[in-house]
Amino acid sequence: MIRHAYDPLLCSRCHQAISHINEIHTTPKMLRCAPKKLSKGAFLYLFHDEFQNLLKIGFTESPSRRFKEIRNSNNNPIKFIGYFKGSKTNEAILHHKWRALNAKLEWFEYSEEIIDYFTGHPDFVKWDK
Repeated sequence: MIRHAYDPLLCSRCHQAISHINEIHTTPKMLRCAPKKLSKGAFLYLFHDEFQNLLKIGFTESPSRRFKEIRNSNNNPIKFIGYFKGSKTNEAILHHKWRALNAKLEWFEYSEEIIDYFTGHPDFVKWDK
């Protein structure tokens, strides 16, 4: 069953629809309306709980440390798919985008759409460790 979970979010400054997390658009006065700058070393990550077949979309400053924390606090086998630079705002947008697939908190039903989004991101770093 394919679910279309995206309802566009509106920019809090100019109230235009945001279609991509890195989108920059203009206000009616033609001033640039850009998202907040990314803090140095901030990332969005994607984990896969292979037992429950759930995906975790999260935000961290240290993907490897976060993976160890999740793996150590969870009895299920967890696979680290990868990460890319992002912010808390980006995380909130993605959580909103796939809210119909939400299982609990930051965990979502397994979806190729989510995996394709992450792996297709231009800054995606695959976890090979």
